[in-house]
Amino acid sequence: MLCCMSKLQLRGAFALAFPLTCVVACGATPQPQEPWIPSLQVYSCGVETGSPPPAKLLLHGGSGIAGHYIVVLYAGVADLHGTAGLLASDHGGVVTGEFASINGFGVGIADADAQGLADDARVCFVEQDATVSGT
Repeated sequence: MLCCMSKLQLRGAFALAFPLTCVVACGATPQPQEPWIPSLQVYSCGVETGSPPPAKLLLHGGSGIAGHYIVVLYAGVADLHGTAGLLASDHGGVVTGEFASINGFGVGIADADAQGLADDARVCFVEQDATVSGT
């Protein structure tokens, strides 16, 4: 099964929803098999758990999906909806979803504009969406 999702920021309810979201997004029928658990990397964005992200912009090379990114805001940014809209607009993008569990949002944005978005002081990091598979 192939599915388009960012594999990081999987925390709390979002981590539990990952397999279901993957099935719904791909339209696939789950097959009986051993449970697949994605590897998780939790980055600290103003909270005490996790380590800082290795870079403000995380790209995935060949598995990355051009123009699709997940933006994670620092913990101190309280207005997710308003901040997501402003950041996307300021950088020529469109909000594609909001994820309160990670204080972040999905954005469709030109690849050339992703670094500028990542450099904003309210942004902890930006990760390119990627195609992942589980067997």
